[in-house]
Amino acid sequence: MTRTSDASARVIALGTGSAVSLRPRGNASLLLELGGRPILVDAPGDVPHRLMAAGVDPLDLEAMVLTHHHEDHWGGLPGLLLHRMVRRRFGVALRPGETAGEAGPPLRILAPPAALEFAARLLELTERSELAALERFADGDGPRPVGDAGWTLEPVAGEHGDMPVSGFVARRPAGGPVIAYSSDSEPTERFLTAAAGADLLVHECQQATNAPSGHSDAESLGQAIRRLETAGVAPPRRVAAMHVLPWPEDEDERILRTLERELPSSVQVIVPEDGAVLLATD
Repeated sequence: MTRTSDASARVIALGTGSAVSLRPRGNASLLLELGGRPILVDAPGDVPHRLMAAGVDPLDLEAMVLTHHHEDHWGGLPGLLLHRMVRRRFGVALRPGETAGEAGPPLRILAPPAALEFAARLLELTERSELAALERFADGDGPRPVGDAGWTLEPVAGEHGDMPVSGFVARRPAGGPVIAYSSDSEPTERFLTAAAGADLLVHECQQATNAPSGHSDAESLGQAIRRLETAGVAPPRRVAAMHVLPWPEDEDERILRTLERELPSSVQVIVPEDGAVLLATD
């Protein structure tokens, strides 16, 4: 992999859709490249294909965040581990210095406790336990270092009904952009405060109005950010809507118009398509 500056960051929306994967939106998933080191956020569907389409070799993954254990967020994990194992076993396009037959380093998976327990059972059932290193990633535990350039991921709990979920804020104290991801969640004061002034806020925003409990819509997200701004919490510089419903066909346009109406004019709003680059710095 080509390393870039330690402060560089790239964020790609591998999938932008809801639990129901319908064209043109696949299940929600992100790729972060922090200081040139790739981190996967959730693993739906054919993750290796999505990563390679984004220019990242699945063997190069630094870590993965499993935000929670609903099926549309982990369904591709067994296939990802299989891809890495088979390529190493048979020497298919290995990285420099790797030898066919070597197991290679396990994939570091950060997850909240309930998802961690689920992942352990899943790996045991699929006989893949040795291919992953599971690590607790829960609100209040403090930032977790990723890579070797000073970047950290700080877990922040969301509100997703009865399902425990961890979003996060990625930052590098020595300098670089701040990136926040809510995962599936209602807008919460705790998360939006932790994400204050972020260069990029990626937030669930599945519809323009009237999202069900445990989810977010554009109107409620925009109003929550406005309320906190009044209380002195800096709004993000850019908001990207994720987990967007594929129906009706104009829902993405309605989300965009609603966010633009509700948010301060200083905030750039995007409703990205699958594969879109949400942030890129040198």
